[in-house]
Amino acid sequence: MDVRRTRLGEGAAFAVLLLTAAAILFTGLDGPTDAQPGYIHDECYQAFTAHRYSLGDPGAWGWAQKEQIEKFLKEDMTPNTTYEWVHPPTAKLIMSASISLLGFTPFAYRLPSVLAGLFTLLMTWLIARKVFGAEAALVAVGLLTIDGLFFVMSRIAMNDIYVTAAIAGLGYGVVRYFLDRDDRLRWVLWSGVFSGIALSTKWNAAPSVLLAGLLFAIEMIWRRREIAPIKPLAILFISFALLPPLIYLLSYGPYFLLGHGFSELVKLTQDIWGYHHHLKEGHSSSSHWFQWPFVIRPVWFYQAPGIEEGDLREIFAFTG
Repeated sequence: MDVRRTRLGEGAAFAVLLLTAAAILFTGLDGPTDAQPGYIHDECYQAFTAHRYSLGDPGAWGWAQKEQIEKFLKEDMTPNTTYEWVHPPTAKLIMSASISLLGFTPFAYRLPSVLAGLFTLLMTWLIARKVFGAEAALVAVGLLTIDGLFFVMSRIAMNDIYVTAAIAGLGYGVVRYFLDRDDRLRWVLWSGVFSGIALSTKWNAAPSVLLAGLLFAIEMIWRRREIAPIKPLAILFISFALLPPLIYLLSYGPYFLLGHGFSELVKLTQDIWGYHHHLKEGHSSSSHWFQWPFVIRPVWFYQAPGIEEGDLREIFAFTG
């Protein structure tokens, strides 16, 4: 009974913390209202493309001249707006579904980001609770909730919080596999699913996916070296060699339904790789890798005059 009460207390404490985080993240989600047509930072690419997905714009899956984009519709465009095709489509498809249900508003295309942020908090609590205990888990969730970078990315329609949530789900599967004693192979499958979601959102999930697969393989071979680990390795193969590519291909389902073939997806993938490989243009808020541990360069998302003369309103992503 004491154990049950303790767990109920821990769950209640986390629920209060999660509801508090939700209240913070949802407050003013549709602002600032003077941004037209509501985009902040790279929403002019990603939320815009998600809207075009919902409208069935056939050109939204690849690069196009501005004149071509305007032929379909102008009302959702800004001077900098263009299709975002240089990342896989899962995040934009989720935004598109929200836009289809709720209409083309900042709240609609940012809502899934908040939900992804809340899912990340849930995974953080579950991972920390499993590894360090309930008190440490609450501290971890509390710190993440008030982190500036997490706050901003959970309230903007960009794919970063989606891949973060997917990697957190992958991490939970890895933790459960290594710390559970029974029925552990289901967590390998769980991890494979989240690996596919992560990769179909943003390619920078690849190192996390490769590391997870390597850890599973090493453990399976090492701990079962006296007996051929046929079943575990078969599950691993399904989870990391079959599921991620399948999920990745499924994310391009609407692309195929528009009449594109597999060879065109291969060409598009090559173009995505070429874009990132040859990208030389810098960013005013960029920083060198050796500056990252010191967190000294925020990324400004929005600036506008304040109510009082001389005031300035800003949104910037910054850990701390």
